[in-house]
Amino acid sequence: MSETRRPKTLKDSLQSSKEIENQRRKGPDEDGFDNWISWIGRSAVIFVAVVAPWLIGSVGSTAMFVISVALLIGLASWWIEMALAHRNYYVMPHVLIFVCGGLLIGLVQTVPLPEALSNLLLGRQAELYETITAPLVAEGSPVSRYISLDVESTWHQLRLLLMAAVGLMLGCHFFRRTIDMVILLSAVTINGCGLSFFAIIQKFTFNGKLYWQFEMLQGGQPFGPFVNRNNAAGYLLLCLAAAVGLLTYLFQRREASGPSLIVSREIPIWRQLREHLQIVFAEITATKLAVLGAATFIASAVVISLSRGGVTALLAGSIVSLLFFGMARKPKIGGLIFVPVLFGIVALTYWVGFNDQLLERFDKLNQSKDLSEVDTRIRTWSESSKSVGNMGAFGSGLGAYRHVQRLYSSMPEQGTYEYAENQFVQSLVDAGVPGFLLLLSAAALFLYGTTYLMYRGSSASSVAMGLFGLFLASSQIIASIFDFGWYIPANTMLLAIFVGITSQHIHAFASRLKKKSLLRFQLPNYATQLLAIAAFSLCVMVSISLYRLSTSDRLFVRDLKNATPETLDLAATEAKIMELKNRWEKAPTTKQLNHLGDLWLHRSRLLVFEKFVSIDQTRPWPQTELPRLLEHLNFLRSDRGQGLVNEFQRQPFIKDCLPPADYYFRLSLQRCPMQPGVAHKLATISGLFDKNDEATRLAATSVEIAPSNVFYNTQASLVNLYVGNREDSVKYLRKILELDPLQFVKVVSFMQGLTGRLSQPISNELIAEKVLPDNPKLIYDFTVKFLPGDSPLKTDLLARALQLLEKVPQTDPEVVLLKANVLLEKKDFEEAANQLKIAVDNRPSDPHTRYRFARLLIQLERYDEALKQARRLLKDEESPRIKTLINEIQTLLARQSSGSTKL
Repeated sequence: MSETRRPKTLKDSLQSSKEIENQRRKGPDEDGFDNWISWIGRSAVIFVAVVAPWLIGSVGSTAMFVISVALLIGLASWWIEMALAHRNYYVMPHVLIFVCGGLLIGLVQTVPLPEALSNLLLGRQAELYETITAPLVAEGSPVSRYISLDVESTWHQLRLLLMAAVGLMLGCHFFRRTIDMVILLSAVTINGCGLSFFAIIQKFTFNGKLYWQFEMLQGGQPFGPFVNRNNAAGYLLLCLAAAVGLLTYLFQRREASGPSLIVSREIPIWRQLREHLQIVFAEITATKLAVLGAATFIASAVVISLSRGGVTALLAGSIVSLLFFGMARKPKIGGLIFVPVLFGIVALTYWVGFNDQLLERFDKLNQSKDLSEVDTRIRTWSESSKSVGNMGAFGSGLGAYRHVQRLYSSMPEQGTYEYAENQFVQSLVDAGVPGFLLLLSAAALFLYGTTYLMYRGSSASSVAMGLFGLFLASSQIIASIFDFGWYIPANTMLLAIFVGITSQHIHAFASRLKKKSLLRFQLPNYATQLLAIAAFSLCVMVSISLYRLSTSDRLFVRDLKNATPETLDLAATEAKIMELKNRWEKAPTTKQLNHLGDLWLHRSRLLVFEKFVSIDQTRPWPQTELPRLLEHLNFLRSDRGQGLVNEFQRQPFIKDCLPPADYYFRLSLQRCPMQPGVAHKLATISGLFDKNDEATRLAATSVEIAPSNVFYNTQASLVNLYVGNREDSVKYLRKILELDPLQFVKVVSFMQGLTGRLSQPISNELIAEKVLPDNPKLIYDFTVKFLPGDSPLKTDLLARALQLLEKVPQTDPEVVLLKANVLLEKKDFEEAANQLKIAVDNRPSDPHTRYRFARLLIQLERYDEALKQARRLLKDEESPRIKTLINEIQTLLARQSSGSTKL
């Protein structure tokens, strides 16, 4: 049994440090069995680092399963080697402590909390679980409350975080020797060159598919095997860090024996420069030139990706690294090796023709004074950060950012942000202040370690790993501010492996110094073995989970939303439902439950289509959707009587298909309450079964989850209208117009029954009182387009519009014109003329407004002013219309002067 007691005496301490150094330099016995075991684990880590990005970033469950198996092989090799090596202590990086802290926070977020504890730890989550989940569970059953708003997404992030922790430990252990470090950096550098070459070729020949054959389910800007170019740039920056470390090692290592040449400072500066250049060129080898070319090529690929965050991180990381390298090593001329790299990047970018596109990407930032108009990320960061004080101390749950962003968004929802595109904001929202502090502490400690290694180290490997770690940290920190690329497993795993390698060299170097350092951190053999066994056990569980997910993913019907009777008929749908029900009934996920519910809805649509096509051959497939059934039921109830309503509800497409769909959707909403689409479907199904109160509540739930989404507000208004709740319906209609005023004509036409989808139109009085928001433009449009000229409501609405316009600054020309239009509609011609004069003075080049002004002046018998405006128009536009206007004014002036002009 190995001695596990920490050495107490100075002699024991020196012996332990010597043991660590010898193990770092030599590693396992070159000819022993443990060396072969180490190479198996080392190969597994290299496999993860190199293969992961080619599997479309390894975002799929199958790819993650492959990575987890490779990590299991590495952990098994590590444990066997520990059993054979009989070492007393092992170096373990400090960063692992912070990663374990993140794992602990994630685990706490997935534990159901009792009511007393939930009141202490939860914020707005308690309210959401109570209002959404509580009505769905059986009466008397307790409501499960979690810190996480999306427990399954949190488990996914925990799996990725655990795999990163394993990669961190394996990188720290298997790459202690310099030769192993060089092998890994070389493999990643070569892989980066291959990925860069493939990405550039694919960019020139892109046909809308990854690898020219795989359809992208979601839109994006792909680059290489990555769906998002920002993620690709983040991975290439990791490869560039490997090239920088390898290049530094080659230039710092001297092949020749004996002392290095010293250039006298007493000779002229130009001769010093020449001598330094001669020394550098004398030591140039084919290997150094190859690595220099690889670094240039990878950096050029980052630029060609057109990722603004990636290019900014490249520049910032290079500047920070060179600055600290210059201060730490005080090189005479070594920094000049980066000059050809910079020249090569610029030359290659110009040669392939992407320089103009890159400049255009960055020019967009200067096209608006308000940055939020160019890129909405800053606005979403600011809004989602408001959840920090509302969601409790431990955040909203790892991976729950998209739900939080929806809850706090103030602008009309054009699309959801799956991630924050900023690692620090993501950590703050998902894990609260504790998670944010863990991330900052890990980054600060790692930066301290890399600069410590660079300043204090003297060997080529120490200096190389110091610069490698500094570029790695600085570039990734900057990149993570502009894009959240660490949710991509390929990026996360390579970053974790690199941090582990650098941490091993930092701690090993600190242990060799006589002066005690914070960076000395060792674990006894027994503790390390326990950690390895625990990591192996957890990784086995992760692998099993990923295997199940990968097998279930193959069963999904792809693109079910766009399925038609031709692509998925009734027989195939029923067979698929039975297959999935038997495979998923034990422990289904939210995604699986939603898919089963959607398959039952598709079966219902097929039966509807089959029934109505036999009656009306022109009835299109889109009219079989669920909201259309509720609309038809409302039509029957209003115009045909209860008998036909009951007969319609007894049809197989409602009686047989909708209850199973309702069952699966309810289970899904209990597991994850933040699903507005599921709540909307449940509301519609409840309305079809005359459960009006429940339909109203579920419709309100869908809007509560996504308050700025126009679609869910529209569907909520329809559900309330069709179940007879007009008071709540008009509330949602008003919200639609507040979010998107461009929907005005469509919404009002629907309310007045002009579209044929509402059997009992909403009165103009109710529209004016409850629906029209305090928007003078919409009020004016309603009076002009939808109210008759003799309507008494028109006068009140125009007065309301004028009252609102008085509160708006009159500096906007559009506001001035709108006020003039309102005054004209009120027959207040004198005041309208004053407004039009202001508008003409503000925009003298607007011929349409000036022409209207001239016509109004004629109506007011102010012919001299009208003639002045008309002649100004003639200078800008010599058209028959203007000449006719001038002749008309001159005729009126002649009559006025002769005293024959009449009113």
